[in-house]
Amino acid sequence: MKYDSAINSVIKDCGGVIPTVLLKQYGLPKHVVRLGVKAGWQRVWPGIYVPGRGEVSFDQWVAVGRSAFGREAAVGGAAALYQMGVLSHEPSRIMFWTRQRREYRVPAGCPLQPRRDYDGRLDRIPSGYGHTGVVDSLVDYMNTTTNEIDVAGAVIRVRKLFSQEVAQLVDALACVPRLRHRRLAERLLLARPAFDSPLEWLWVQLVQVPHGIEKPLRQWRCPEGFLRDNAWPWRKAIVELDGDAFHTDERTVGRDRQKDRSMVKHGFVTLRFGYWDVVSHACRTAKELAEAVPELPVYRCGAAACLVAG
Repeated sequence: MKYDSAINSVIKDCGGVIPTVLLKQYGLPKHVVRLGVKAGWQRVWPGIYVPGRGEVSFDQWVAVGRSAFGREAAVGGAAALYQMGVLSHEPSRIMFWTRQRREYRVPAGCPLQPRRDYDGRLDRIPSGYGHTGVVDSLVDYMNTTTNEIDVAGAVIRVRKLFSQEVAQLVDALACVPRLRHRRLAERLLLARPAFDSPLEWLWVQLVQVPHGIEKPLRQWRCPEGFLRDNAWPWRKAIVELDGDAFHTDERTVGRDRQKDRSMVKHGFVTLRFGYWDVVSHACRTAKELAEAVPELPVYRCGAAACLVAG
């Protein structure tokens, strides 16, 4: 196209999108839009296009939001946590906090969710960031997410990434009225030692407590120097919890096997359980533990179909 150089400058400066209001600023005539549509541009918002007919990326949708809602707008909720590295999967909806009073008509298929900021989130944005701070983002996420496991994973990750700010996080959450999952967040933020993954928390909630299993030492450093998820050194027993996200590559599996072998000479029994063992087959998992370590107290839970002997 005749204007490729100027168009590429617009795309580069605007985060991968083409706002038509800026065409004149870059020396481009209005009819370049018609040429662009013929060349494959997608209209994703009134007056905003993306080059090509492929799938619009997360970063491009964020750029669309900045162009549509103004530079004072900011990403919040799950999208902000994703930008911080707290969530590993791109959210299907991108919340945008804005100061503007107007109501937006969001085009079909657009993931943007514009919301008017009434609580001062935009005044508390960390310097140099285009998203709300960790407390505001976590509050938004907790209040819009019903799945406790997702919330637990986010809180655990927040604690790992912002370990120096745990006390401030707890105090800030305590001041938020009508906060969903408040008790869960407080327990996870204040847990000693900290949970390393949601699976460790689920083990406590679904297997350990319901079956009256003796409380183990979490994150126990064994004689060989490795950290073990749950250990009963006085019972010579270890339970490791292997989430799919961290225990599928060959190197990790090999290291885990080495850790297990290293404890055999000390007379330890090591059992490994995955996500489905804990979440979908908690009673069977408790039974396996009871059979592998007979001296460890394990009791029948309240479920009618519990496999643990009474």
